[in-house]
Amino acid sequence: MKVQDFVRQLNYPTRKIDGNFILNNKVSDVQDYIDEAELNRQICSEERTHIINSNREKTEKLLTYLLDEVGIDQWKIFKKKKRGRGWSATTVRGDMYVHYKKMFQDVEQYVPRPLPKVADYGTSNCRYELSYSNVVLTVSISRPHSLMDIFNYSVEAIKRHEDSIAKENKHLIVAKEYLDKKGEDYSELITANSIISLAEDLSKKDYRNHMEGSIIEVQHSDGEDCEWDISYGHRCECGFNRYYLEIEGNMVDGYYSYGVWC
Repeated sequence: MKVQDFVRQLNYPTRKIDGNFILNNKVSDVQDYIDEAELNRQICSEERTHIINSNREKTEKLLTYLLDEVGIDQWKIFKKKKRGRGWSATTVRGDMYVHYKKMFQDVEQYVPRPLPKVADYGTSNCRYELSYSNVVLTVSISRPHSLMDIFNYSVEAIKRHEDSIAKENKHLIVAKEYLDKKGEDYSELITANSIISLAEDLSKKDYRNHMEGSIIEVQHSDGEDCEWDISYGHRCECGFNRYYLEIEGNMVDGYYSYGVWC
């Protein structure tokens, strides 16, 4: 992808980012292109203003010559404009007749078209579509931002995506090994998430069973510390609160648990 194509996709309404371009190019190269293009736009704008003013002077001089020195009636040059009922006899000038229109066009210099704004980003609350490795990620920036911010946010999004894939693959391997060891049939499960979910549910049950007979420290709703034997109901040792066992974590990183009063 060329630099100008990358910048064009950043702009409204596209708001798209090519992740491979981000990883293989420098932000300074893109900024140099934008600065140069913006300078050319300003030069073009100044040239247009100069030509427009020059054309205005030329046409005024030609009109003055035709009216004052040649003595041509203005209504032989300009078509009368209809206002309300009937024809107005005011000096409001309308369109020219073809012959004189061609005469005025011949003295005017061609006015180049204005160049469009090169970069239209940096406003707040922008959402970009980041394309990377056949997936579309979302990059949201809720404040005015620079090109450097776009590069940094995109790299962070790509890293998070790569980390999640790596962790999911490792999680999937651990989950399958666990299910195979328990003799569970997961052949009808299609997605990796469904296989991992099944393994996590069974693994948490095993962890809960392993916790039987444990005494854990808990805290009352009034802030006082106590103990809870999870094998004997939900009441703590003094009977002040009821608790349930909250289990967090996963098969890869391990589980941990704590008592939550209810």
